[in-house]
Amino acid sequence: MDRQAITRSYLERMLSAENEGPKALSLLVLEEVTNGFSDELEIGRGGFAVVYKGILENAAIAVKRLSRSHLQEKEFHREVQCLMKIKHRNIVRFLGYCADTQGNMEMYNGDFVMADVQQRLLCFEYLPNGSLYDHITDASCGLEWRTRFEIIKGITEGLHYLHQNHIVHLDLKPANVLLNESLVPKIADFGLSRCFGENQLQATITTLVGSLGYLAPEFFGGKITMKMDMYSLGVIITELLTGEKGYTKVENVLENWRNRLDKSEGQKQLEQLRVCAEIAVECIEFNPAKRPDPQNVIDRLQEVEITYGSIASTGVASTSVAQVLESLHTTGLENSREDIQLGQVHVHTEAGEEQTPDVGHTSDRHDDILGSTEQSTETDGSSSRTMQRSFMASELERILLDESAEPANLSLSLLQDITNGFSDDREIDNDGFGVFYKGILLSGTVVVMKKSKTHMYEKQFHREVECLMKARHKNIIRFLGYCNETKAVAETYEGQFVFADVQERLLCFEYLPNGTLSDYIRDASCGLEWRARYKIIKEIIQGLYYLHQNRIVHMDLKPNNVLLDGNMAPKISGFCLSRCFRGRQTGAITVNTSGSLGYLAPEFATKGEISYQFDLYALGVIIMELLTGMKGYQETKSVLESWMARLEKSQEDSQLYKIYPMVEQIRICAETAKKCLDYDPEKRPALQDVLHLLNKTENTKSTTEKSASAFFISASSEQ
Repeated sequence: MDRQAITRSYLERMLSAENEGPKALSLLVLEEVTNGFSDELEIGRGGFAVVYKGILENAAIAVKRLSRSHLQEKEFHREVQCLMKIKHRNIVRFLGYCADTQGNMEMYNGDFVMADVQQRLLCFEYLPNGSLYDHITDASCGLEWRTRFEIIKGITEGLHYLHQNHIVHLDLKPANVLLNESLVPKIADFGLSRCFGENQLQATITTLVGSLGYLAPEFFGGKITMKMDMYSLGVIITELLTGEKGYTKVENVLENWRNRLDKSEGQKQLEQLRVCAEIAVECIEFNPAKRPDPQNVIDRLQEVEITYGSIASTGVASTSVAQVLESLHTTGLENSREDIQLGQVHVHTEAGEEQTPDVGHTSDRHDDILGSTEQSTETDGSSSRTMQRSFMASELERILLDESAEPANLSLSLLQDITNGFSDDREIDNDGFGVFYKGILLSGTVVVMKKSKTHMYEKQFHREVECLMKARHKNIIRFLGYCNETKAVAETYEGQFVFADVQERLLCFEYLPNGTLSDYIRDASCGLEWRARYKIIKEIIQGLYYLHQNRIVHMDLKPNNVLLDGNMAPKISGFCLSRCFRGRQTGAITVNTSGSLGYLAPEFATKGEISYQFDLYALGVIIMELLTGMKGYQETKSVLESWMARLEKSQEDSQLYKIYPMVEQIRICAETAKKCLDYDPEKRPALQDVLHLLNKTENTKSTTEKSASAFFISASSEQ
């Protein structure tokens, strides 16, 4: 039997024998079982590696091939070191590694030279159910609560085992939790992990790497501790509780689960839900010292399985769960795949919260063209209301058609009418601050209505309207009008009917048919070609530059807040957190750091600092996502290589010269993203300079193949 056959036989035997340890594997064997690392056997891809399915005679394995462009021996050794130390039912099983170096002849400066080509591979058990990322939403598979609870337990037990062995994972997220055939979770991907010494409690890092949305706030200051993993665990638990990766409808969570829970175990499962919600809140605590450790979480989860307290009735349990879910809302745990609100962060500073004056009574600034619904020249009340709504709807149509028309003060009755009473079938989105409805006018024209959540403060609503009134640009969503009405509603209180004031705050916008940028950003979802991505990047920059010229800081720039019209032109939206600066003001300090983690600038997440540079950081994240089709940061060299290969495939040899202006655009965009993501806000670029560079690539009549190749080689060598 040849050596390769022996290795394949060993892999088969190892899979069936739990006590077999990892060993060095032959590159030839791994090439053979993956059919030469063929695209057909590719099962996963990240910024640093590609994962292939390896086919054995009676089983399958997973082979992770590290990217040559990102390969660093130190990181490879660190990952193997961590993997060799761990063996647990909730950690993906490590089978072996390959560290192979071959000499290849390559052309360099017109001569053939011998170059060492390194191949670094890791081999793992194959888990058929993919990652937790594929299962976390209700829409994809609707995991029942029992399964979600067991997944939470399993991840926590795996994390506890790692921490006992002095290993910090540093990249815990749903994509790095794999599921076996029984949906048992197994933590994977130790590429960023660190092995601490026996008495070591923390370390520092100068290069910020990881997955946006799951990084603890202190990591932005370069500090690594075990408690970083607990923050990531809190985000994952929240996603499992809500079944959503977008802003969560927290107030609906309890009711949604009540209708789904097992009838015979409903009380117990509600208590499990409450405990998990409490744990999630504690895990995303801004202060790392206040986060629980894995053992504490395990004890609480085990306790709730054995006994779930003295719950007298379902009503008592419901109140308990509702209180915790409300705390999720008030502390800001409303997250997406890469989004989470940080909630109240108390920053000790001499400068307090910026006092933004109220916009004032908007009717004093803009005439209420729709009038009062009580005015009528008809004796028939029904006919009167019908005629009046027709008039109001036609006014809204007029505003839509007239680009110069000012946003109007709209009546609540009109907005109720065109949304069919804000019916569920007209709901199109929910961003945590409000619910969005499709409004249909008499002609069939569609508008969008944002109905603010009841907890929204008057000052916050005024601030949003003020920003929207000032922002008029082709790359800013068009604001059509607002409604701020208070109505008296009869409610029962202590056995008697009383009238309570209910405030209705609504905003009206143009309707954009192509949804949000988040629906298009990944290659797998739609594969936008470079011209489309470049147009989106440039026009987002134009819109942001316009906002800053008008002294507006957006503060929540992310793919979900970039809408696309029928021509795929981007329009910035989502101004609920925006600020209008006054006079010569260039910054502010806040203690309420709400926003979308993954797009929050480090100085805001850690110190509450607000400036125009805040938006530049978020812009950098978006540009990098559009360049790579995935979340997370990549080096310019890797981005250029990927796009160069992609563009070359789309052109005939005789037409290759056409791709080089595009490669220059890609280089500029990648460099811009890198500068925007600089930890120091002062080092982030000026938007007008970026636009100048991009315009320069478009105005160049021709770019020769030679000069284009030169800048590509130069850009690559810089990394």
